[in-house]
Amino acid sequence: QVTVFALNTNKNSDCETTVDLSSFGETRMNFRTELCGSDLSAVNSLANPDNVAPRNADLVDGEKGIYTLKLKAASWNVIRFSAS
Repeated sequence: QVTVFALNTNKNSDCETTVDLSSFGETRMNFRTELCGSDLSAVNSLANPDNVAPRNADLVDGEKGIYTLKLKAASWNVIRFSAS
């Protein structure tokens, strides 16, 4: 298993990144979450305990172990791959 942590520090625009896992043999993305939002001052509270929480993101198919991902603005991303 391979886990990638990716951060987009640009507050205004999404970015694209490439993850190259070709040296790991056959791979498949099987988990992806993102923590993002337009209000960077947002907090959790007793009234709204899940205001700031990671959300599932769409899985992406790779080609020969190379994955191109779109990271939302000001986001923290966790992507997990299985490798054989």
